[in-house]
Amino acid sequence: MTPTQFRTEQHPWTVLDARSGVQDPLGIWRRDDQAEVDSLPPEKFAEIEEAGELGGLWMREKKFAKAQARFLEALRLLPEPLGRWNAAGWLLLALGHAAVAQSAWPLARQVLSDAMWSPGVFGNPWAHRLKGQVHFALGEEARAADDLLRAYRAAGHAIMEGTAPGCLTLIEETLRKAAAAGELQ
Repeated sequence: MTPTQFRTEQHPWTVLDARSGVQDPLGIWRRDDQAEVDSLPPEKFAEIEEAGELGGLWMREKKFAKAQARFLEALRLLPEPLGRWNAAGWLLLALGHAAVAQSAWPLARQVLSDAMWSPGVFGNPWAHRLKGQVHFALGEEARAADDLLRAYRAAGHAIMEGTAPGCLTLIEETLRKAAAAGELQ
């Protein structure tokens, strides 16, 4: 559920599409829009897309438990391994977003950590912003700073809109400490 305002051509964004990722030599699935890859059957993808769209509607209406149920329904429709599919990244991020909206921090941490293994998620500022916000809420300051900085560096100040006030403060403190230590270039 990467918000439109944070989509740029510089990063591989999560997409709800029928394509598979490409498996690298380490067994990690990466998004590659130029490669010939497997795709989900059109009827299967239509079911997944419908459930994802309904989940998105529930998110906009702030009916987060209903949204969560739809995203889970859509995930269950994906063939194994889930992390192979571009759609899995989108759905896991959406599920994580629903968990964040409900302050279900341990669930959000697990889902967002799983999402990072899906094609196109690692490096997505929205994913790192959500993950950083979760670590911050759980008191995991070092991990929060790492993810929040990844988001901030990739998408700027606007990505921090809607996070806890302490998230931006943590970024500023981390950058100040890095500058003082001569770690910033």
